[in-house]
Amino acid sequence: MRLFVAYRLPGDYTLKFSSTLAGLAKQHRGAYVLPKDLHVTFAFLGEVPESVAPRLIVALRRVVRAVPCFRLKIRSLVALPHTRPHILALAIKPVPEVNLLQQQLLLVAARFKIQAQAKPPHVTLCRLKQAAALSVPQLSLPTSDFLLTEIQLIKSTL
Repeated sequence: MRLFVAYRLPGDYTLKFSSTLAGLAKQHRGAYVLPKDLHVTFAFLGEVPESVAPRLIVALRRVVRAVPCFRLKIRSLVALPHTRPHILALAIKPVPEVNLLQQQLLLVAARFKIQAQAKPPHVTLCRLKQAAALSVPQLSLPTSDFLLTEIQLIKSTL
């Protein structure tokens, strides 16, 4: 199964994105993430055998407990990747703790012989059917930050 490491946004925070998603849907057609499924992506693990997932989760939870709690804040709306963009996402303001967390996640993945990739932290909002020259609209974004308390392995379904 294809997995990535992420932090699910708290319920009260996802409600704030309803108007952002509605504004985007008026301008860009695509597959939108349901507000309840919004999350901050930290690393993509790729294909992971199902038999490895339970042990991997235990190891990843140890990493999160070892990294001091920190706050994340939305920086801006972006189109990803920069070449042939097909995703509209919210970029997260860089903080040193994210780098530490990602380094530790990659070390754990390597112990399981998983070729993980750290990604700039972001919240995917929409996947477009095909890559296009995107104009990123100016939208009012929620300004509150949120405390990272746990991470999860999430199955990627495209």
